[in-house]
Amino acid sequence: MPSTVDQPLVGRLKEIEGISAALFGERPGVVMLKGEAGVGKTTLARACQSLARERGLRVLMGHCYDTAPPAAFLPLIQMLSQAGQAGSEFVRKWTLDEAGGQKLGAAADTRPGAADPRTTLFALVGELLDEIAAAEKLLLIVEDLQWADPDSILLLNHLLDAHGDKISLLSTQRSDHRPTRSLATLLGRLEDKGLVINLSPLTKEESATLLRRELGPLRESEMEPLVDFSAGSPLLIVELAAHLRASGLLEGHAAAEALSLRRIPGRIAQVIDARLDDLPPPTLFALEAASVVGIEFDLSLLSSAAETDQGNVEDAVAGAVDEGLIELLEGNDSSRYAFRHPVFRERLLRSLPCTKRAASKVGSARPRWQPVWRQPSVPREYSPSTRLLAFGSWRAGALPEMR
Repeated sequence: MPSTVDQPLVGRLKEIEGISAALFGERPGVVMLKGEAGVGKTTLARACQSLARERGLRVLMGHCYDTAPPAAFLPLIQMLSQAGQAGSEFVRKWTLDEAGGQKLGAAADTRPGAADPRTTLFALVGELLDEIAAAEKLLLIVEDLQWADPDSILLLNHLLDAHGDKISLLSTQRSDHRPTRSLATLLGRLEDKGLVINLSPLTKEESATLLRRELGPLRESEMEPLVDFSAGSPLLIVELAAHLRASGLLEGHAAAEALSLRRIPGRIAQVIDARLDDLPPPTLFALEAASVVGIEFDLSLLSSAAETDQGNVEDAVAGAVDEGLIELLEGNDSSRYAFRHPVFRERLLRSLPCTKRAASKVGSARPRWQPVWRQPSVPREYSPSTRLLAFGSWRAGALPEMR
């Protein structure tokens, strides 16, 4: 089945027109997409990414993740890494602290009287993006701003204030997540700079169109309960359809009967969980490992996390791609993948044992000299899920070594 992202959007014509007018006119613009999880922000952002490239814009994309504390300047690092050799050199220089200023990902010196190295960093980032924008129009896309670190939001505000005549910004933000007061202030300043689009659920007609595309022709008696059940959530419709295809549930029950018997999961999370339960064990374990690595991952790192040969990981990942849960990222590296939606990763992380997940969080918060496990590497007798959590802690710096 073709990727849903590759197919025409259902509904959202008004939103596409508003975004196009704001971002693809003679002057750059700013658009923020807001809405609950599953309402279609990521799909709409991907559609705008394709539309921007068709119109000759250079697109740099970054993501923010639900980590504690949030990774400093992560969306900047991701975007500049896509900006050719100059961007990669910039990231390498600043992450290795060769510039003599702030190290990307490191906390700023907040001592009284200390110089703020962000001033230099922000100016140099602006100069680099100006050079890119001089050759072709530039669009920055940043997803899940509600999880960004304050410095990244401050940088975006600076770029739009100082270079807004050359740079456009499209961002997504979950409306069901309440940011901290300081972050909310910075996000509010971004909102004031452009167009805010609050995505609503699909109409019943749009939901029916999407269901027909995913499941094929349905009788009206089958369609109506499913449309009502979906509540206009595009993600729920797509995942519900995938679950119905895999389980064959509609072959043995009418939709209304299945719903009354609670044979169809009742929320997005339950739909996704049911779909994950249908996966072959090797594919599910590879996805669990990937969820600990991050929303983006490569096969080499994934094979280290899963402690298996890369060939085994490739087979498992291929199955996840066929299921539409992950996708191959564009670029020269054919081994980098990403979850199709952050909710997939969230459900996989939550499937790991709560006590072990909590222990991992405690370990990440402790000083480096007092990790959860005293051994330099986690013994192999630990369960796979414990090792995955330990791997995540090791990547965050809580564990000194992982073998």
